[in-house]
Amino acid sequence: MQVVKGMFGACLMALLLAGAAFASVEEFDDDDGGFRLFVLFDPGADPAARQRELARAEEAAVSGNARAQYALGTLYRLGMRHPARLVERDDEQAERYLSNAAVRGHTGAMAGMAELKLRRREYLDAMVWAQAYVRYEAYESELRGQERGTQAAAASMIQRAQAGAGRDKDEVLAYVLAFLQNHDGRIRAAIDAEHARVSDLQYTSSRTRPLFLTNTPLRASHRRMSQPGMAYYLVEVGRDGHIARLLVVDSLPDERYARQLEAVARGMRFNADPDAGEVRRAIMPLSFDDGSVSISRGR
Repeated sequence: MQVVKGMFGACLMALLLAGAAFASVEEFDDDDGGFRLFVLFDPGADPAARQRELARAEEAAVSGNARAQYALGTLYRLGMRHPARLVERDDEQAERYLSNAAVRGHTGAMAGMAELKLRRREYLDAMVWAQAYVRYEAYESELRGQERGTQAAAASMIQRAQAGAGRDKDEVLAYVLAFLQNHDGRIRAAIDAEHARVSDLQYTSSRTRPLFLTNTPLRASHRRMSQPGMAYYLVEVGRDGHIARLLVVDSLPDERYARQLEAVARGMRFNADPDAGEVRRAIMPLSFDDGSVSISRGR
């Protein structure tokens, strides 16, 4: 047993040093789950239409749709601080939806669970979800054959969880290992199934972009982002590769990150496709670390 613990501890350290893989852009049909994310997350959309989509997302979540569970969990985790301003913050609802999405292979939900547990000072649980995020983002990255992205956001979650837990290392590792033994097969199978679909939408912008977009220093609000973080956006991309529309899905560890990274997000460019439909819809991740923003793209 001591050998297993030692090997597992070495594996966790290797993941920290090598960096957590950061998900590439994920293209999707906005109505393929029975609800429309671009209406749900649009603060300018008709309020009645958004309430209908909220109800449709709840129905999809009950039926086991991981994307719906992640969307609802994120809305409840951030509450009225989310740009969508659709529901009040409710940590119990957030945990219910995010945890179900996470065990169905949604890595963004794993990160959301880690930040939720950190906010609630449930540090041992936060460590489990942060380590799950590292492990399965790496697996997802390998499956897609994409470049490895920054590890900073994941490492920050793990460091904050470890600092708060204040427990014996072997106890923490045993807790994480028990989770992986119970859920690993299911999570990997769900990731395999989801990413069997190949997206033709690829970044053409540089993988790392500084936040000095106009030759001026970072604004004070940027400087308040005192630790690594990340954001997920919904984007509609035109045939020419420019972003025609952008909405915030998620912001970690809190709502500031998506807001402050938005200028960079709007400047991203994708491959042109004159034969595509009017727009291509996708979920786009960005990661913040030490004054620069990183994305990942397929090789």
